[in-house]
Amino acid sequence: MNKEAAFIFEQSGCPSSRQLIDYLEGKLSPEQVHQVEAHLAGCVFCSEALDGFQQVEHKEQIPVIVKQIQGQLRRELEGHRSRRRRKKRYVWLSALIFIILIIILVAYFALYFVMKRERSDAARRQAPSAWVIPGDGARLRPGAGKA
Repeated sequence: MNKEAAFIFEQSGCPSSRQLIDYLEGKLSPEQVHQVEAHLAGCVFCSEALDGFQQVEHKEQIPVIVKQIQGQLRRELEGHRSRRRRKKRYVWLSALIFIILIIILVAYFALYFVMKRERSDAARRQAPSAWVIPGDGARLRPGAGKA
């Protein structure tokens, strides 16, 4: 549904509902009749509206019917817009949650690897710095081969 559909007969090029009713009742001048017929030849919407107007028994009720249709179309259009806004909001919320989860995972792994490095650095600081290699090739801790 487009914005123009919400404003039946209010478009600049279309005749008003009153003009279409006058056309049906033969109240228009020959020039106006020609203009309306030329428009009807190219506008499917107005042609369909004229067919609908011909089926209404009491022509004086047509403006009321048109206003009711306009109100219904406006409500449907607004409902469609609000559903689209809601859907767009959920997409943004999902994207935000996904980004936050990625940030949390990156922070977790960064902390994990920093702490792992600190633990291995601390273990290296506590380990002996030099090894004594005796003549038989066995590795001993410093001072273990001394007697």
